[in-house]
Amino acid sequence: MPHTKSLLADKHVVVLINYLRRHHVLTFKEVARRVGKLTILVSTPMEGDRFWQPEWEGLNVVVQKNTTITLSRNAGYEEKNFIHLPWDTVSQLRTLNPDVVLSYEMGVRTLFSSLFRLFNRKVPLVMVGNMSNQIESKRRIMRRGVRRVIRRTVDYCTYNGPSCKTYLKSLGFDESKLFYFPYCYDIDKTFVGTKTFADGISKLLYCGAVSERKAIVEFAKILGQYSDQELARKIQLIVAGDGPLKDELLNLTFRNLSIDYRGQCNSRQLQECYAEADACVFPTRGDEWGLVPIEAWASGVPVLGSNYGQSIETVGKEGINGWFFDVENHDEIRSRIATAMQTPHESLLEMSRASRESVVQFTPEKSAAFLCDAVEAITCSKSLESESSASRPNPVVRTVTQNSKPNIENSIPRRPATLSLDLDNKWSYLKSHDNPAWESFPSYLSSVVPTILSVLDELDLKITFFVVGQDAVIPDNFDAIKMIADHGHEIANHSFHHDTCLQLYSPEQLECEFEMAERAIENLVGQKMKGFRGPGFSLSDQTLKLLNRRGYLYDCTTFPTFLAPMARAYYFMTGSFTKNQKKERQALFGKFMDGF
Repeated sequence: MPHTKSLLADKHVVVLINYLRRHHVLTFKEVARRVGKLTILVSTPMEGDRFWQPEWEGLNVVVQKNTTITLSRNAGYEEKNFIHLPWDTVSQLRTLNPDVVLSYEMGVRTLFSSLFRLFNRKVPLVMVGNMSNQIESKRRIMRRGVRRVIRRTVDYCTYNGPSCKTYLKSLGFDESKLFYFPYCYDIDKTFVGTKTFADGISKLLYCGAVSERKAIVEFAKILGQYSDQELARKIQLIVAGDGPLKDELLNLTFRNLSIDYRGQCNSRQLQECYAEADACVFPTRGDEWGLVPIEAWASGVPVLGSNYGQSIETVGKEGINGWFFDVENHDEIRSRIATAMQTPHESLLEMSRASRESVVQFTPEKSAAFLCDAVEAITCSKSLESESSASRPNPVVRTVTQNSKPNIENSIPRRPATLSLDLDNKWSYLKSHDNPAWESFPSYLSSVVPTILSVLDELDLKITFFVVGQDAVIPDNFDAIKMIADHGHEIANHSFHHDTCLQLYSPEQLECEFEMAERAIENLVGQKMKGFRGPGFSLSDQTLKLLNRRGYLYDCTTFPTFLAPMARAYYFMTGSFTKNQKKERQALFGKFMDGF
């Protein structure tokens, strides 16, 4: 992802957080390379219910003076909750004199950080949000009230997924004040080799705490009952983790299900677990994110898990990279287990490939780039606010009389026309009309492209070809697409899947779509793309923001024409679409107002 280092090279960024986990360390190492100075204030080296030691190598970490209160939290399940009171926050920040303050979560830490700003209003305070709407909706009313107070003390906020964003907006945060900052996974824990599924699904892996919140005991009971009643083969549940319900889990006995308990595992051991597993189990009752599914997908392992984990809610696609359920609905869990167990070998191989593709945006480098992009935008915005409030010049009013009227014809230089071609393949037209024949990806590029290039050579014209990423990963199309670049024409991005409902994508789905298209096309022709056109003229504000963040120079999705409604009406008349499909495609071809 493009990044302008000079804007952050002289900035001192201070992060306040309860403690550092491995994914934090990986991200902040990347951030430290991009900013002038990074200081991390932790409330405690490690919380009491964690089973690993702090690893801060290469980072400037300061342990604060802190008091911790341990409470019992109820969000549909009982769980310990550690409340940290880092009471030296104001004095630490005054000593450090930061340019930007990033405070994790909406609690006491952020309130203390807001007190520091009484001394320096120019320093932006950013709350780092890692929460989910589903979990927060179960919290006490008092907590929500306190968070509404905190909202007034911060300038900006980051969110780790769409559920978090929904919650923050419900508190009154404006869209313009919210920035996407996703978690990353640890590549040292993931399996990068080729996955095989010799006997379908015979080994399932669970990673995490053996606790009430994670619901692994209830899941194991349903899995064991299903295996004894429906399966003629043995299956194995590998458990990598520990917790208060360990003995209850190990005391379960079933004829066709065995539990292979491995306890706490280091990175190498987890990598081996993912290499063995045919599917990963994640039956959580509530996770603000949930890194295990991301690590599993990065390892090429489909996930059998609960929609109450935000990572599954964000990235999971039923039947594509896993099977998903409501953890409180035991019949639905059993049904998804049955579907997973009946998935054929070839489908599992395809799901493994799709799993890895679905998480390409969750690397430490990309996570850090999102945060640095946010810090850049925030510091620039804050600087502009300060300049604006310090000096507001009187507006200059220019009047044009008949005698002073400018010569429009001479003042605007004449421009050559621009020519471009959407290289929509045969399958993309079939897909747009919901014809199932598209799934075999029929192509006419090998015959069409040489003809087009011959005409352009004869006319001595160079144009822009908008290429679909999917075509750039099908070997039969390689020669045709390479010919375009070899003849000196520009190649631009026309999305990966050519989905005419691109404007309905979540920010995370959109990011993945761009990542896949760029990787496919640039790997094939070695040409970095600088332009984009949405399939079916589908455009949204978040698409434009993403193009800007990824370093694109232009978008030419819309055309100045009034014909869009007529084109859409003809499209609906000539295809067989359901009511819902028409609703999804309502933005197709643009708006009447585009003509202006």
